[in-house]
Amino acid sequence: MDLAGLLRACRLRAGLTQEELAELAGLSTDAIGLLERGERRRPQRHTVDRLTSALDLTGAALDEFRRAARGMRVVAPPAPTTPLLGRERELAEIEELLAEVRLVTLTGPGGVGKTRLAIAVAARFGAAFLPLAELSDPAQLASELDRARRGRPPLIVLDNFEHLLGARGLVADLLADAKVLVTSRAALSLSGEHRYEVACLPARTASELFEQRARAVVPGFTTDPAVEPICRRLDGLPLAIELAAPWLRVLSPQQLLDRCHTLLTDGPHDSPARQRTLDATLNWSYELLDARQRTLFANLAVFVGGCTEAAAAAVCDATLGELASLVDLSLLTVSGQRFGMLETVHDYATRLDDSSPDRHAAYFLDLVEHIELVGPGELDHRETLDRERANIHRAIGHAVAARDVSACMTFARRLWRYRPLNAWLPTIVDVVGEDPELCLWAGMVARSRDDHPLAKKLFHTCIAACDATLWNTRVAAEHNLGVTYFEEGDYQRAAELERAALAAARSVNSGYGVPFGLVSLGDVEWAMGDLAAARACYREGLTLFEQLGHNAGISHAQTGLGRVALRCGDTAEAAERYRAGLAAGGDPVFAVECLETLADLVGPAEATDLRARAAVLREDDETL
Repeated sequence: MDLAGLLRACRLRAGLTQEELAELAGLSTDAIGLLERGERRRPQRHTVDRLTSALDLTGAALDEFRRAARGMRVVAPPAPTTPLLGRERELAEIEELLAEVRLVTLTGPGGVGKTRLAIAVAARFGAAFLPLAELSDPAQLASELDRARRGRPPLIVLDNFEHLLGARGLVADLLADAKVLVTSRAALSLSGEHRYEVACLPARTASELFEQRARAVVPGFTTDPAVEPICRRLDGLPLAIELAAPWLRVLSPQQLLDRCHTLLTDGPHDSPARQRTLDATLNWSYELLDARQRTLFANLAVFVGGCTEAAAAAVCDATLGELASLVDLSLLTVSGQRFGMLETVHDYATRLDDSSPDRHAAYFLDLVEHIELVGPGELDHRETLDRERANIHRAIGHAVAARDVSACMTFARRLWRYRPLNAWLPTIVDVVGEDPELCLWAGMVARSRDDHPLAKKLFHTCIAACDATLWNTRVAAEHNLGVTYFEEGDYQRAAELERAALAAARSVNSGYGVPFGLVSLGDVEWAMGDLAAARACYREGLTLFEQLGHNAGISHAQTGLGRVALRCGDTAEAAERYRAGLAAGGDPVFAVECLETLADLVGPAEATDLRARAAVLREDDETL
């Protein structure tokens, strides 16, 4: 507040009338009146000294009064109502920056806690704190900063500057007289500016904040398994957590987890209007965008789990500069070569536009058409699928909903070996019909998910539908039918089918049919106790898979040889084979078996690590 308001506040706090203060300070009552009415704004230094002595002002209160008397409009930072959790490192880093540079800008998405950090810094520096959210006229900003310059405080904090970027030159002029800390959803892009990105809270701190706010509305609240996923779904945004916790008055933590994105309303009424709901906070950011940025921001919501620059360009016609502008405004995140949105921001963006997902689906259909999950490049291609899994999942859903037979067949043909997405295959069969290849792939998916009746039905359908030109498909169906019987424990029937399928594969010189038939027959021979026959099948299969460069097949064969060695009591060879199977990669099923079996063969320290890795794989794939 300015000197007039501050003097009156201090006088009333001391319990004095104007006459009593005048008498204590050795001044006239008229002089006190002129100061309190703002008609006299720059008192002489001896007047200031008499007033501060009469009011018994010390410490920060004395500094504040003297700065106000020098003509500066002083606004005290709002008193925090809750402790500042988990920001010790940020506070220290900001203070170190301010010791070295003159302009620091705290950036980050709305609700991340920029203002809360700035308040804490201001308190430590005895800074002038100027809230700018309600200021819209650059001329008003010039007046405020002019007063601040004359006051010569050690630090000036300009809170919520993002809507005044057109007047950033005024801040540049201010730097000659003071150090400046700015909070803004976008950097000022001034010479000498040091941008400090305020990150969302880490999981543990976010949970602590949630539990603290929960106890404020539900005394005695204790931690709950749903707390961490609630905070994760809210991106660790302090504002979102503050808005969500009060719902525990009427919801259980699990119910809140299920509904938290729809309940981020009705914040404290003493908060600024733009922070009473998460939508209001995001609306504030959205209003800062120009027309093109608004369109792009809405269109980018079609991506799930982020996107590359190339994908954004192909689907949304985005340039790198346009993407960077949304990053600068804290509406996009960037990690490595991927652009994304916080989940809370993405939820908001999806409600802005009903643009067709056709271009998104077409882009990821084209990406999948170039995927090869068999051969030397399969590991790189699996990594691509891992990164784009959520986007491809959406594209498949679009193809199924549109009953696009061609797209469904492409997704099925390219992805049936990729476990995290192949659950779609039985649904795609309903769209495409009894195509023999599709029935084969869908049958393998059903088998991998232990739906043996469906798997056998699909394999028989495939075999019946194959004509003379589809020998490889028929061989694969017969082979997989044998695997299904093996998994059901009917080893005799499995052996008959696998031997017949292997003979057929050899007769047509099936490049993959022979080694797949060999390792599957090896599994049957091992289960029936013929270890010599099993070893021979695995070894021949391994040689062929190595020639093909098929990592999943190599892993299968090496794992099988490890089983044989273990059953023969040769633990050294078993460990060597399991390590080789693990190194080959390509299939999480065999990776888990290698990890868990190796854990029983090695020392306790390595065993702990191996079991932890296996647990991660199981968590990532519910079918394991």
